[in-house]
Amino acid sequence: MVPVSVTPGGSGPAVPEPLGAEVLARVFSALAADSAGFVDGLAARLAAALPGRTRVDHGGLLGRGPVRRIAVDLGDQRFELHHDRGRLETRVATAVRGVVIRTEDVPVDGWLAGLARALSAEADASQAVRAALETAFL
Repeated sequence: MVPVSVTPGGSGPAVPEPLGAEVLARVFSALAADSAGFVDGLAARLAAALPGRTRVDHGGLLGRGPVRRIAVDLGDQRFELHHDRGRLETRVATAVRGVVIRTEDVPVDGWLAGLARALSAEADASQAVRAALETAFL
């Protein structure tokens, strides 16, 4: 379901709302409400929407257990989430020509907001990415 906005006065067709950071932040908040499945759900959605830019590592026997790490490369940033026994650690790395020059630990809510902004920027730049994100998250 794509959020829509109606033209002022109620006349004219409904126009799709941009896939903005606010929309993605609302989706992430809804996912986070189910803390048990949050990491697995986020990993599945990101991997489906951005398969070439998302890496997901699983724990357990033969890597079939719960998600332990998510890494998403967007522009010159890598968003990493580490999950261990219910504890989440999130960081954002900055890379230049593939070499990480800085890594910063950030709170989970700041990480989600930054990820939403970066995904929104990717969606603005590419219709294919926008369609994949809408399919995965909306």
